[in-house]
Formats: sequence, structure tokens, C-alpha cells
Amino acid sequence: KMTWLAPPEFAPGDAELDVFSNILHGYRIAYLSWDLITKKKVAGEISVHENPHRRGSTFTITATATPKHTAQEVADAIDDVLRVLQTTHTPDADDMEGGLSSSLMERTLSMEASLYRARQFATWAIRAGTADYWQNDMHRYETDGSRVQQAAVRYLALDKRVVALISPSKTAPVSGQLLGRKVK
Repeated sequence: KMTWLAPPEFAPGDAELDVFSNILHGYRIAYLSWDLITKKKVAGEISVHENPHRRGSTFTITATATPKHTAQEVADAIDDVLRVLQTTHTPDADDMEGGLSSSLMERTLSMEASLYRARQFATWAIRAGTADYWQNDMHRYETDGSRVQQAAVRYLALDKRVVALISPSKTAPVSGQLLGRKVK
């Protein structure tokens, strides 16, 4: 699991990182899935989320290694994909269409549920200053591949993240059991 600090919701870079998360692992474009699951077969599951919050957000990539591979191999493969997308491959029109359609489709379809819609109106009222923020929210996604890449470079630096590599062990404590103590 890798986690970075990201800009607050509605701040510059927030929408770009949302699009980037869908370029990495979205419905139409999925660079991480393609490279780690299909091509290298080092991971069996991947999730990528940009989690927006008022004072600061997080960007998280979680991947599970396949039985013949280690967590470090998965982390190295993720780093390889990130390096390419941050340096030599600016998201092109197809990448942007896939990333944007995933981001905007999810936002638009979720508004059909009345509970989500009420929560979204409240979020806009508190964080953006008005409950009538739909158009402005959609305009935030009028971006391009260069701005998405710049946000990825700025906020997803490989030396500015928390990485947790977890490997199963037969000697690990059972859930609810503390090492050195018995749970009553």
C-alpha cells in the first residue's frame, strides 16, 4: 500500500489527481492493471483512489502480490509505471477520455441516489461555500494531459509517500491476539 498527501478537495490538482487515479486503474484506461496483472503477473488485485477531504486529501494505491511474487516486486512494478507516466508518457487524448469519463460518470451517476445527492449538496455548501456548485465542480475537470502529469509529478513523488509492504507469515499472531500477551 502506498499513500501520498494530496491537495484539499476543490483545490488545484484535486481534479487532476482524480483523473490520474482513473488513468492508473479505471474502467477504460488502467495502466497499473495492464502492467502488473496482465503483463508481468506480479499482482492479482489493484485499487487506486484519490480520497478528497476539506483540509487535505490522500492518494492511495493498494496492490496484492500473486503467490509467486513479493510485495517488494509489486512496489517496484508500481514505481516503474509511475515513473513512465510522470516523465516520458504525458496522458494522450485516449488516456484523458478514459480518465475523464470514469471520473465524471461516477460523479454524475452517483447523483441519482438521493442520499448521495443530499450529502454532495451539503459538502458543496460547507467546502465550496454554496450548495449550487454542480457546474463549477464539472468545470474543474476541464483539464488536459499536461496538467494531469504535472499534478502527478508534484503530489506523487516517489520519495514523499508512506509505503507499507505486508507479507504473510505463519508465525504472525492470530487476529485479536497480541504478541507476548493472551487476550481474555
